[in-house]
Amino acid sequence: MNVTKYKTINGSIIIASGETPVFVVPQSRVVLGSPANNHWRIYPNPGKNFITIDSLYDNSLISLINSSGQIIKSERSSNFRYTMALPNLVAGMYFIKIDDIYGTHSLPFIKTNR
Repeated sequence: MNVTKYKTINGSIIIASGETPVFVVPQSRVVLGSPANNHWRIYPNPGKNFITIDSLYDNSLISLINSSGQIIKSERSSNFRYTMALPNLVAGMYFIKIDDIYGTHSLPFIKTNR
């Protein structure tokens, strides 16, 4: 899929190729987990060469997951901030899964090539 643009509507993320919507993440799926623990931040989003995740706990397991649910890679964080390189990823929708002392949480992000 060649993502040409994305936008948010009422909290939902809409991915489009040209003018055709190809993927929608409903608002209820944008951030999963306990409301008290939804404080992570992924930036830049969309990202081209890397993304950074803030507000992690030591030894959190960070997994990169594609839109088919396949784990692309997993690494452990060693501090509050973690940067993940995205050099060989195809443009599209991905998720970051965070396993920490409070449970498992998923955050969406978009990989672009521009």
